[in-house]
Amino acid sequence: GWNAMDKNSFAGVAELSALQGYAAFAINYRLLKHQAYPACYEDCLAAVSFFANTDYDLFQELDRTEVVVWGGSAGGHLALMTGLTTQALSVKGIVSIAGPTDMRVQLTKGRFKELRFFDADDITEEMKAAASPVCHVHKDSPPLLCTHSTTDELVEIAQAHALVKTYEENGL
Repeated sequence: GWNAMDKNSFAGVAELSALQGYAAFAINYRLLKHQAYPACYEDCLAAVSFFANTDYDLFQELDRTEVVVWGGSAGGHLALMTGLTTQALSVKGIVSIAGPTDMRVQLTKGRFKELRFFDADDITEEMKAAASPVCHVHKDSPPLLCTHSTTDELVEIAQAHALVKTYEENGL
């Protein structure tokens, strides 16, 4: 829920990707307990910008035109937001594992109702929409692999269905 874990949670995914010949970068982002949204999203955009614009020799050998953004749960939400909105480079795909896709709905469910996602007393529908990946899909959005479990008790599978439907409505 944007409040726990760190990049080590995806170490196995990064290692598997590397074994398959892909460069993988796992990043940390500010958790909500330290700073409210959009700080975590801004950190993800900064990481993409750093990757796209750095002159490190290691990065020069990488094909930065074939980037896939990947995350699970809160990280899935951030991968979606980053992949759908970044201007720093061309994202070729997004993988979301159980990521919330519509914060207008998600922030009204279960434990999320108590989550201090935004640092505001008056949370508007515009704020929720701006943080909702479904509101950023357009006809040129990158390809999507959206996985979800029917038994997920934190993020209902309806969140994945809503995103897939929005993709389909945009001819994707």
